[in-house]
Parts: sequence; structure tokens; C-alpha cells
Amino acid sequence: MNDPYAYKEINPLWSLVDPVSVEDAAALIAGFDPHSIDESRQFFRNPETNLTDSDGITWVHTAQTALENAVMAKLLKATIRRSAWERGWDEEPGDGEAYAQKVRVRDDDAAEAWDVAEPHAIRARTLIYRVSPNWALTTVAIADVRDWLASRGVTTGFFFPGATDAPDSTPNTHATRRSSPQPSMRGWQSRRPAARA
Repeated sequence: MNDPYAYKEINPLWSLVDPVSVEDAAALIAGFDPHSIDESRQFFRNPETNLTDSDGITWVHTAQTALENAVMAKLLKATIRRSAWERGWDEEPGDGEAYAQKVRVRDDDAAEAWDVAEPHAIRARTLIYRVSPNWALTTVAIADVRDWLASRGVTTGFFFPGATDAPDSTPNTHATRRSSPQPSMRGWQSRRPAARA
């Protein structure tokens, strides 16, 4: 019988991807394949059956919040990218958006993007961009994520392929969960306060 949760398992080819987006890194830290997460990032979607499942998605959300905060606090090096587009004739920036003050366009990019034969003939472009980073486009290097995780006490999981997991003594409180929390999260579990009796 096939495991109905196998689509969530991390594809080994993810070890070839470097750098990774912050969204992908969050899924990998939480122990899930990034492609198993629906576009809305609110649940998992099985690509074969199209069935959805939200069990474990909060692990991904928590990991992404940690990554985003680390990037913004400059504790984790990242290439921050923001969504941007050329301003329409009657378009004004909305909430969380701004005009780009200085836009640098390379000649070869301008020729390709705007189909201009002579780069010096480009008219000034007004761009609008989102002020907050686009976490699907913002990337982090695997080595930087590994160093940041180790500094937080997490030394198992996808980013530490040679590490062995110690037995998990945490009781499984979710009957629907197929296994204990993902290995890379055990370091975070060991740092949380003990439950009161």
C-alpha cells in the first residue's frame, strides 16, 4: 500500500539546489518537500490526487518566520529581492508600495526587455516596487542557512545530511501525524520550556 504522505518527503535532488529561496528553505527546515506546499502556503497539496492536507504546515510557517526575522535582523545573509513592475499611465503606488528612485538598467537588458535596438534611446522608466521582500524570490546560500541553524542549536535534518538523529522522547500528541516532528525541528523542541504538570 502506498504511503499517502510520501509526496511530502524531501526529494533528494534538493541537495543540488544552492542557493534556495527563503520559502523553500523554510519547508526544508521543517522536513517537507517545498513542492508539496500549495501556492497559498496554507496547506499541502498532493500533485497526483489533488487532495490537500494541513498537518504540519504550521512547522513550515514557524520556520519561515524564523528565517524572515533572521534575514531582516541581518543574522542570516540573503539576497533580498522585491516585486517590481513598470508603472501604468494612471497607476499610483498602493499600501506597502513605493516608486523606485533610481533604476539602473544594463544596456543588454534594456535591449532585450524593451526591444530597443539602440540602448541610448531608452526613455526613463518609472517603476513601482513592493517595500517588503518577496520571500519566494529572496535567496539564501545553503552554507549560510547551515551556519545559522547551528548557531540556533539545530544540527539535524536536511541541512545536515551526515548527522544522526537521537531518539525522540517527545510524545506524539497528534494522532493524525504519521511520525514524530521532523528531525531538524528537534533542536528547537529541546530549547522550549518544559510542560507544566
